Amino acid sequence: MSQARYLDATFYNWKAKYAGMTVAELGGFGSSRAENAKLKRIVADLALDNAALKDLLAESGKPAVQARGGGILTAERAMA
Repeated sequence: MSQARYLDATFYNWKAKYAGMTVAELGGFGSSRAENAKLKRIVADLALDNAALKDLLAESGKPAVQARGGGILTAERAMA
């Protein structure tokens, strides 16, 4: 079994960053990972919704105009 290797500079950077932290402070990293995973799932769901809406708009045959905020507007709504 091989051991993980890292640079001495990496070790000293980690030591400088985390040496003064308590166990309770370090335990917070697990919850932030869980929150990050939850946010990634939300973003993936929204991306799927966005793609589905784009497909529906393409099937309707109406041209789409890209809005400044990143949303899709139909040509009729863009003129208003």
